[in-house]
Amino acid sequence: MKYITHIFLIIILLSTIGCNRQSDSLPPDEYMGTCEDGTKKAENDAKQGIYKLLSYGLPYYEDWHFQEYYEAYVQKNYGIEIGNGGCIVFDESECYSKRMEELIYDKFGNDIFDKAELAAKAEYKLIINEKIDTGFVFSLVDTMPEFMGGNDSLFSFLSNNFNNPNNSEGKVIAYFVIDKDGSISNIEIKKSLNKQADEEVIRVLNKMPKWNSGIYLGEKVKVGYSIPILFKSKENKKSPIPPKL
Repeated sequence: MKYITHIFLIIILLSTIGCNRQSDSLPPDEYMGTCEDGTKKAENDAKQGIYKLLSYGLPYYEDWHFQEYYEAYVQKNYGIEIGNGGCIVFDESECYSKRMEELIYDKFGNDIFDKAELAAKAEYKLIINEKIDTGFVFSLVDTMPEFMGGNDSLFSFLSNNFNNPNNSEGKVIAYFVIDKDGSISNIEIKKSLNKQADEEVIRVLNKMPKWNSGIYLGEKVKVGYSIPILFKSKENKKSPIPPKL
């Protein structure tokens, strides 16, 4: 007899944090300097070859791995340190950043960051291609792998193929690699329930059809994927329908 196996899909919720200028509520002479102090400090730093370009607020990048590479590239090739100054913006730090940006453009040209990004992407893609060629397993890519038909089809496949050995109740977490051609390999049990349940998970995952493969920088890549599977006993087989994504 088959029992419904419920898949809990983890949703990462991103929230934005509002950042406020603090000079109206906090005395500048107690916490930070004035706008003039920030401007002078930027000019003094630039004279010494120190270039720090800070942004404020909660940063969001489509590809954090590339962003790290890009920032390192800019610092290595131009001596410009790119970073985040946090969520609280004072007069001094705000004026420092504004003046520093002007000084950077004066020295390197207004297209400095566009050129640096293009060059960094070219280098970065070569590195990624080497990883692809050697079978590197990515964890986060531009387009994540997807079961044919989406999450509803994945849930349906698992529900229709699982048996519940020994009336087990509990959770198994399985990890597997979705290859460039969409096939499944390297199945591992990361959280065990019991031998029978673990073996059942491996059996069913081995039966899965090919997925839509993951894409990174326009190339099909191997992607590691984890999935939690909850076994319900016969006496407790009713449970909420998993969320739709």
